[in-house]
Amino acid sequence: MGAAQDLQVAIKTALRGDSALVALINGTEHVKDWPNPDGPFPLITIGEDAERQWPNKNESNYQTDAVIHIWSRKRGWQQANQILDRMDVVFLENTITMPGSSTFSILGKAQRPQPIRKLPGDDEGRIRHIVTTYKFWISC
Repeated sequence: MGAAQDLQVAIKTALRGDSALVALINGTEHVKDWPNPDGPFPLITIGEDAERQWPNKNESNYQTDAVIHIWSRKRGWQQANQILDRMDVVFLENTITMPGSSTFSILGKAQRPQPIRKLPGDDEGRIRHIVTTYKFWISC
């Protein structure tokens, strides 16, 4: 298993382990690998990632950009933005760990550029969708 796969497990574990975030999304089962349009909302899905290796003198390191989606059916952007704010606490104010991985460790806190907000192809505008990327640096 590569760094990106281990990071996906760490991201899911960190999101499901934050009680304030779990309260906002109504349970750990609302953190998934893919969205179910007929399932319960709000929802966080862990999307694509891009991994780049950068060598160090003594070891190899990776920068992995992990895309995370927030889905909400509440009117306006308040609920989706509250979830994004809490995810920032989880990733930007803490260093998450990669449980069960003896090979990789995360170096410091993540970074996040400005999120991209968009409405998907829901013709009635009922679903709010935030797409954001967090950057993680991984040492192996």
